[in-house]
Amino acid sequence: MANASSKKPNPKAASDIDALIGAKVRRFRKESGISQTQLGQSSGITFQQVQKYENGTNRVSVSRLAQIAATLDVPLAAFFENLPDAKEKRRKPAGVPVADRLVATTQGLRLAKAFLAIEDGAVRAKLVAVAEALSRTDGAD
Repeated sequence: MANASSKKPNPKAASDIDALIGAKVRRFRKESGISQTQLGQSSGITFQQVQKYENGTNRVSVSRLAQIAATLDVPLAAFFENLPDAKEKRRKPAGVPVADRLVATTQGLRLAKAFLAIEDGAVRAKLVAVAEALSRTDGAD
């Protein structure tokens, strides 16, 4: 009788790379200001399928990714930038990059756009200090 630890991984299951690609789909979609429904209609898929891609639940084929890239007016290569290579993935699991996590939410995207609009470096530094102070969970003032 085989135990759970001897189970072979499903080669068709979504992977960490699929989650990273999905996070980039979400980021580029939000930056373009279009909804999941609009992206789905333009790419010939349902908004539910867009959700599954963005969540990394389902793999995106390269041909579908090319349609999505065209809809979002983003180079296809942008989805593959900064992905870990296969050897790197075997050493440690990939996580979703901070920038992708930040712009995956409406508030994060708004914050990033507002931050980038601030030209004064000293003001940016003060804003970072405020955000860091607000993020402390140890109860220290």
